[in-house]
Amino acid sequence: MTPTLASYLVGTIAMLAIVLSLWLGGYWLRRWIVPEFSGALARLADLTIAVGLLIIALQILGTLSLLSLGGITVGCIVVPLIAAAIGRHFAPSDVEPIAAPRVPTWAILVALGVASWVVAEWTFPSQLSLDQGMFGGDTTWYHMPAAARFIQEGSTNVLHFTDPSRLAVWFYPQSSELMHGAMMGLMKSDWLSPLFNMFSVGVALLACWCVGRPYGVGPATLVGGAILLASGVMIETQPGEGRNDIVCFAFLIAFAAFLINGHQRRAPKSGVVEDQPDPDAPLLDRGPLILAGIAAGIAISIKVSMLAPVGVILIGVILVSGRGRRLITAMWLGGSIFVVGGYWYVRAAIYTGGNPVPAVSGDHSSCLNRTRCRSIRGRVFRCFTTSPTSTSIATGFSPGWVMPSASCGP
Repeated sequence: MTPTLASYLVGTIAMLAIVLSLWLGGYWLRRWIVPEFSGALARLADLTIAVGLLIIALQILGTLSLLSLGGITVGCIVVPLIAAAIGRHFAPSDVEPIAAPRVPTWAILVALGVASWVVAEWTFPSQLSLDQGMFGGDTTWYHMPAAARFIQEGSTNVLHFTDPSRLAVWFYPQSSELMHGAMMGLMKSDWLSPLFNMFSVGVALLACWCVGRPYGVGPATLVGGAILLASGVMIETQPGEGRNDIVCFAFLIAFAAFLINGHQRRAPKSGVVEDQPDPDAPLLDRGPLILAGIAAGIAISIKVSMLAPVGVILIGVILVSGRGRRLITAMWLGGSIFVVGGYWYVRAAIYTGGNPVPAVSGDHSSCLNRTRCRSIRGRVFRCFTTSPTSTSIATGFSPGWVMPSASCGP
């Protein structure tokens, strides 16, 4: 689990360069898309766009079979920098940021105290996983095996048959596993994976604040979200593990936060949204719709169950957007959702001959037939990752976790 000094230094430098590039990409695209966002809301938008750029970059690399140390480093620097250049070119300079309503100092202190307690609770399981390795059921069943397979194969094109229960987990959306795999590729070890969900809980808490921000009740919504994040089921299953529920929850909350804060922008009562909107109209403008779509796309690219809440909210927003605006609302919101979140569903449809959600419908027999998997359905082989082509990765895994795999080939 502990990387060598050389891999640690190389991986750290690469990650710092990637993080800086993602920050630039997120910042300048946000300045272009929602230039009037400020404060905590602007930071949430920066983070959401940066994660979206990271996922898109890794999906491109995976499709081209370029998931290696060099490929990840170059791709995850170039894509955000291109986005930053585009955003900087189009970002307006004459837009006045919208200030948040004033909140009593005592309320802020109470909310920060509650949130800090939650973060402290999450650190204990994370520290345990850093010490002993990740050992949760779903983590060792398919989350981390999929992440390791991505970096071993250098590609997202190969299905990894890990499921003895006919749940077709190889068709699950796997953006979180792809990010775990990228960290493995950079560090030649999985030592950062137990800390990944600490980042996600931070995003979730920030999004909870932003839900109440335009109404001056950010502290109350932060405390409410913190209570949920401190629940037993969250503490027992998410910190220090490869499970991704907290990741998709964080961006589902961000999805709602951007739609709620979109009411701060003014748009025409009917017709196409203009850059110079009607000052008397209260509905959503395209900027918050795009940001909301990015957040929702991240959520559905991580967990297939997010299709239900995202779909319901999407339909609701389209319906309430008003006559003459439904088509443009569907285009901006639905289009951004698809661009960020559609990759795994298109991949599944290609493998199954047209079904984008076989993990829900159970239609994975066509995939098994097409790949001529030599294992009997329902049977898996549990083994340590000692492939001759991936020994450098295999030696970096946490102590003791094994990788379910099936022997597949032409």
